[in-house]
Amino acid sequence: MPGTSGNPNGRPRGSLNRRTLATLAGIEAARGEADSPLAAMLRAMDYFDRRARDLLAAGPLPDAAGERARQTRIGELFMSAALVARMAAPYLHARVAAAEIIDPAPTEREFVFRLNLGEPPSLRSAP
Repeated sequence: MPGTSGNPNGRPRGSLNRRTLATLAGIEAARGEADSPLAAMLRAMDYFDRRARDLLAAGPLPDAAGERARQTRIGELFMSAALVARMAAPYLHARVAAAEIIDPAPTEREFVFRLNLGEPPSLRSAP
């Protein structure tokens, strides 16, 4: 067809874009490095997650006290994995830029309302 370029049907569902592929390649490269902070964090996250999943797969314990302790340990392991994931996030994800919220000019009605009420107490200067 004239005027179209690339795939006329669009990108297939579930396919990854270049940026995602680059991020995934960076993660895999970091996992192979022994000395980078990101590699250490990813290994720790995998360790905690694997240990928690192994405890889950083992099944419940017969005594109630042991089962409570097992559930507590699983929760601690998952929380440790989440904490490490939070520390690794800046290395893997772009930060959202801060947006400045601009207050539109007040309408005449709002202006009159503000004049009648005066300034809020927190904005008044101290005597």
